[in-house]
Amino acid sequence: SCRPVLSLDLFLPGFSAYRPHSPKSQSNTPFCRMYSSTLRKRLGRDTGGDTGPTSTVHEKTEFVRDEEFWFKDGTITLVAGNTEFKVYKGILETHSPVFADMFSLPQDSAIVTRQSSNEPVSNISNVVHLDDPPEDLRHILRALMPNTNARYVFPFVRTIGRSILTFSIRADDRFLCPEPSDERPAPSFHQVSAYARIGHKYQMGHLVDQSIAYLKSVFTNDLDKWRSRVRVQPWGCVHKLPWTEPAAAIAAVNISRLVGCLSILPTALLICCSLDARLIQGFKREDGTRETLNKDDFTRCFLARPKLVKESVTIVLNTLTRVKDHLPSNHSKCQTAGEDLLKTIQSEEFITALDPFWSWYSCISDFCDYRDICASCRSSLELQFQMNQAGSWEGLPEIF
Repeated sequence: SCRPVLSLDLFLPGFSAYRPHSPKSQSNTPFCRMYSSTLRKRLGRDTGGDTGPTSTVHEKTEFVRDEEFWFKDGTITLVAGNTEFKVYKGILETHSPVFADMFSLPQDSAIVTRQSSNEPVSNISNVVHLDDPPEDLRHILRALMPNTNARYVFPFVRTIGRSILTFSIRADDRFLCPEPSDERPAPSFHQVSAYARIGHKYQMGHLVDQSIAYLKSVFTNDLDKWRSRVRVQPWGCVHKLPWTEPAAAIAAVNISRLVGCLSILPTALLICCSLDARLIQGFKREDGTRETLNKDDFTRCFLARPKLVKESVTIVLNTLTRVKDHLPSNHSKCQTAGEDLLKTIQSEEFITALDPFWSWYSCISDFCDYRDICASCRSSLELQFQMNQAGSWEGLPEIF
């Protein structure tokens, strides 16, 4: 007979309590079958044909032990792809109610051998097959079972004016640091993505929260922070991100949809608009698979590109076409230089940048010569430019 489990309402809303019948009761079997089937579907293990609580598969598969997570005294073996991870059931149950419920069910049985020998997997009743890539699972296990290279106390650097204060803080249970330093480098996007996707799947809320907090710091809704990360080059916009692959923005969009964190979307989609062919090719994960936008988000990017170009042009023109209104009347030389600047800037490609929120000073100083404008008038023009940007920034979510 099927064993009852405690967290039934987690997968079957409406069943807040379950009192099992006698083992001989015929009504208990369908309920257990339904719970097992529901759990298997949530974990991606349902084959569509078997509705029973367990299934028996007899196959000979070559498996290899993971070099990092194979503890001799481990109590559970997780199989992802063709890789075995022998770890501790109690730790997984503590961090994940989904694992806890899964371990309470009878597990599939299989005949497997390792690549190195014909030795069968020991204690076959404690083997759980997952449909997750081993690369993602490894990131999760590193968070739950840190090795000897783990760091727990890090220097915290804060800039006040031109002085830098350095002191130590406890890291507590945080794995991601929004402001990486030499002491604590930025996590890879694969790590952040695994925390969000796999953490969401197995209800590891602390990992999901930390990954989303990190993504919020990267795909920020703070215009000043964003402006400092955008660099306009002759070939287009370059975004200063913790990762070398800007196509990670595609995965960030999908993560925001998965967990319902919509504040990440505007700037993540903004980067997607500048990806050109990479938007179609997608983001390459560690396991080699490609992650792409869904049809609706791809359409949003396609329709947003001309709108973003229009915003870029409007911001520049609104700043320089009314240069006499922005500069003092007794600074006629600066006014004339500002008008000349408009003529020069119109021939530059960055005026049609797909990201309108670039730094005025960095672009103008790189592409144009406006030394004939005094420092005070330069500041006035930059302030007006930033005010125009702020208006467009507020309307960015509506573009998508």
